[in-house]
Amino acid sequence: MGTGQTILTLSAITLYSITLNNINKAYVSSVKYAVEQQQSVEAIEIGNSITEKLYSESSSYSSLENMYGELNDVNQSTTRENYITQTGDSVAVIYDLGDEKVMIEDHKGRMVTVFVYKKSSSDEFKSVSEHKIAMLKGS
Repeated sequence: MGTGQTILTLSAITLYSITLNNINKAYVSSVKYAVEQQQSVEAIEIGNSITEKLYSESSSYSSLENMYGELNDVNQSTTRENYITQTGDSVAVIYDLGDEKVMIEDHKGRMVTVFVYKKSSSDEFKSVSEHKIAMLKGS
């Protein structure tokens, strides 16, 4: 084999290695993105299930303040609800109970906002979603 053929062979092997490396990087990047999206979807599903639970408990309107009023600070472990998703992600939930006011045709109620956060490091939370539900008094 001549020098030209050797250089051509080495160039082909180098080009092949670079191409495989780029394909592997793209694959790892897409898997990482898919996992992050799955974690976000799970956090949003937790928020949805909480709003459904609140809706089903609408008969306990008078005890909203007692059940959720203290859960309003994501930075304090005692003032938030903590969940672990199927992917092992830590999720925190807090509530904002709006003031009682007339909502619909002389029916009083309040807006409840459910905030869902994903734990991004040991002490930091990143907002993932926000869910609102109108709770009517006596409905």
